[in-house]
Amino acid sequence: MRPLRVPRYGAGAVMYDLVSFEWPVYRVGRLRAIEQLRLAEGDVVLDIGCGTGLNFAPLRERIASSGHIVGVDASESMLAQARRKIGPAGGVTLVHADAGRLDELVADLTFDAVICTYALSIIPDWRAAWTAARAATRPGGRLAVVDLALPAGAGRLLEPAARLACFTGGVDRDRRPWTLVEDELEDVVTERHRSGHVVVSAGTNTATTAGP
Repeated sequence: MRPLRVPRYGAGAVMYDLVSFEWPVYRVGRLRAIEQLRLAEGDVVLDIGCGTGLNFAPLRERIASSGHIVGVDASESMLAQARRKIGPAGGVTLVHADAGRLDELVADLTFDAVICTYALSIIPDWRAAWTAARAATRPGGRLAVVDLALPAGAGRLLEPAARLACFTGGVDRDRRPWTLVEDELEDVVTERHRSGHVVVSAGTNTATTAGP
């Protein structure tokens, strides 16, 4: 079966946080990725495919009020929910755009860290998004990718549910986007959670691995 494509991605934005199995299954990937970014107060973070803003609160805990988040998403309905999470504290800029156009959107910006959770497997021009993200990350900055695979080992009992989650979310499992981190960055840490269904990979951008 072909995965559902991005136009369906924002269809359930209002209920997304409740029906996406965020807390029992997918929250761990976000939190581990943010931990592996090794953030400091005042850091500026690019959140690619930020969706409803589920990364914002744990990111803010680490970068504090002196830091800033730039969230990019192709779905205006998802961004509408993300705006609700920003609140009076601010510190977040939302950009409604296709992540494949990141090279245009962030051409003059430099980030301390980049995070992309459950998004590179559904972004149409995902390699362009990754290349632009690397180019916009300062040398020594960290990039983290979280995405989905089928569970392994004892977790194979949950494979039908995992396949359904990938299908309804429009995930292209063949991409394995965490391998971009493993192949192109330094000081890489890769973790697998939920019997391998959730893969987290983070690495450091260096002067020799930075994008064009």
